[in-house]
Amino acid sequence: MSAQQIHNRFIENGWTLSLAESCTGGGIASSLVAIPDCSIYFVGGVVAYSNRIKEKILGVKPSTLKTVVSEQTALEMAAGVREKFESDFALATTGVTGSKGEVCFAIVAHDREPLTWTTHYEGERGAIIEQAITDALVDIFVLSRYNLPL
Repeated sequence: MSAQQIHNRFIENGWTLSLAESCTGGGIASSLVAIPDCSIYFVGGVVAYSNRIKEKILGVKPSTLKTVVSEQTALEMAAGVREKFESDFALATTGVTGSKGEVCFAIVAHDREPLTWTTHYEGERGAIIEQAITDALVDIFVLSRYNLPL
């Protein structure tokens, strides 16, 4: 799946999207804003690399941040950015991108059950980050295909 497919799908349905990225460092947002007119659906995002920003800007609980990598952190990041940016959908990524990467993802949507999952990667840091960005774009697109009423 591609950023272009997400672009088309979100515009077609009148949905909005916000992002909270940690380990992907704004790479997902970069993929989306490379396409003209992305502002029709992409309302913005936060690169929250430090725990202080996750807590202060996104509202992640300090107790949640005690675990180095967790789906709960991703969930609270996604919920926080969706609320702050008033978007229909929000996606968050958090994790570690060392030689054995572990990335947690969360998608929240208005009036729907949130989805969280963890993916493990192997390889060099840059390759892990790129794979996590690609996986996030696929997951946003797959979720949008269900035509969830918002």
